[in-house]
Amino acid sequence: MSESPSSLVSHFTVLDKQTVSSDYSLVTLEKPASYVYKAGQCINVGLADMADDEARMFSIASSPKEDVIILLVKHGISEYKKRLITVKPGDKLLVGEPTGGFEFNNELPAMMIAGGMGIAPFRSIVKYLVDSKYEQRILLIHLHPTNQSPFAEEFIGWQRQFKSFQFNALTANNKRLDLQELLRQQQTDFGLANPVYYLAGPSDMVISCRQALEEIGIDPELVRADSQLATVASGR
Repeated sequence: MSESPSSLVSHFTVLDKQTVSSDYSLVTLEKPASYVYKAGQCINVGLADMADDEARMFSIASSPKEDVIILLVKHGISEYKKRLITVKPGDKLLVGEPTGGFEFNNELPAMMIAGGMGIAPFRSIVKYLVDSKYEQRILLIHLHPTNQSPFAEEFIGWQRQFKSFQFNALTANNKRLDLQELLRQQQTDFGLANPVYYLAGPSDMVISCRQALEEIGIDPELVRADSQLATVASGR
């Protein structure tokens, strides 16, 4: 995550906090009817007694069609992280206006590549597309150091429900040349033709993916990465 100078505008109530793995927790917030965001955007989140410049940026993991805001929180050693994962229902968090996000094309096939925390905005986007009954072909790959991929059960459920969606969680020990072969194989297996590529994850992972795509002849205009999502996905 990264710090942001943007101001915090609202006190949102914590509805739930769940530890989903040794690495991650989910924090669920109320979503006022007047609070509007696009699938995959980010928000600044602060603790009630902290100054605005101590807040941290998170990708929103929930769809705009859901009636809550879901945040994926990576466990860490900072005082902020330690306090955030101890929140309980009824606590208040300070939240800023939504920002960033992908320029998403809901008419073309999509290949989404997430690294670590980068899975959060894709959960938002995929859930939105599922709820909106879009039928575009989507392949989502999550590169992760362990097999504990957040939201995996949901993604697998949507994969069973919609033949046009496929999810693969892979350990993130692929070197760049291996990634090139991985991309070729995933496209061949799923029959994904001429997709738009969406990247979210740590900056080094996004750079590596861009290079791999360029070396196999992918038009840079078909590769999209939100720089803000790259910093959010570092999860420090």
